[in-house]
Amino acid sequence: MGARADRSTGTALELLTSMVRTIWRENKAQVASLLSLDISGAFDTVVYKRLIAIIKRLGFPHWVQN
Repeated sequence: MGARADRSTGTALELLTSMVRTIWRENKAQVASLLSLDISGAFDTVVYKRLIAIIKRLGFPHWVQN
């Protein structure tokens, strides 16, 4: 989110998920594309169990939780 105040990786993921779900719901011949990047270094100090709990609570698919 460009090092903005009150923005985080979680904020970016929530925005992305919301935008994709909106496109799926409207289903007006729109396509949602996503570029996947390896950001594992960004989470090298995260508490893994807490991150997984947050991902589950936000409703991410099971394959994201692995």
